[in-house]
Amino acid sequence: MDQFRILLADDDDSLRETLSELLVRLGFRVVEAPDGPTAVELALTEPISFSILDFHMPGLSGLEVLKALRGGPEQNLPFPCILVSGEASLSQQQAALREGAFRFLKKPLHADLLFDSVEDLIQLHFPGATISRTIRTTSFELRIGNIEKSGLPAPLSSLFPLLERFPFFPPRSKSDARDEDE
Repeated sequence: MDQFRILLADDDDSLRETLSELLVRLGFRVVEAPDGPTAVELALTEPISFSILDFHMPGLSGLEVLKALRGGPEQNLPFPCILVSGEASLSQQQAALREGAFRFLKKPLHADLLFDSVEDLIQLHFPGATISRTIRTTSFELRIGNIEKSGLPAPLSSLFPLLERFPFFPPRSKSDARDEDE
């Protein structure tokens, strides 16, 4: 999965940083943007495989970023994108899908749905890629502490308290906490 570079744009710093670290630990390269204009600039200057964009961001919305990177209706360039929002209306979600968004996910994000969406996007847009249903398995292995993939300086145990602020994972049971302490 290291061959995939994800543009992750969200104005919620803690959510963006937590999601970025999780994706890195799953083996992706991640380029972060805190707003729409930065997302467009990065996508035009960095090799990006696909994006995960917040719908509501300063400067440009995720939908406006998607439109800019697809070149408008006259060019209609492929730019695989998952849009996310906690406040988008049904009509905004439908507009995003009409404009070429691969999927529209509602916040709070749920890990299984996000991981399935990323794998589905890769399988559809990168048919030669060697990826199977491994993201969820890898995330589970990271969750229970069996593997450490990223080499990041922060220990994995310090990441999960951050993740629990967002419903990526269900709350840990007491037995999970005991297993980590041993």
